Amino acid sequence: MIKKTYFVIGLLFLLITVGIYLLITKPSEEEKTYHRAALCYIIQHHDISADNEQSFGRVKNIIDYSVPDYAYHKPKVYPDFVHEVIQDYLALSNEQKTIAKSDYIKCDDLLKK
Repeated sequence: MIKKTYFVIGLLFLLITVGIYLLITKPSEEEKTYHRAALCYIIQHHDISADNEQSFGRVKNIIDYSVPDYAYHKPKVYPDFVHEVIQDYLALSNEQKTIAKSDYIKCDDLLKK
């Protein structure tokens, strides 16, 4: 009986730990929108090529420095998500890339999954 109780407590602890990990490492919908908006800004002002690190650095700078240091909540950068969105942009056709460069809303729509 005691072993069964320990097993249930251990399993519950494991599930809570996995849940917390997923909450910390995965962006919310609001954060995803913020990251896509930053990339759309970069798309409209710079050429995005296969060099992900330069594009990632630009997106990271926008996210890091768009909110003042004294702000209560500073947005977190999710590198995996940023790289994923950059790859999604690079996979678009030339026509879709032109549309993304011309309109923020359409850019966001094209980069949503």
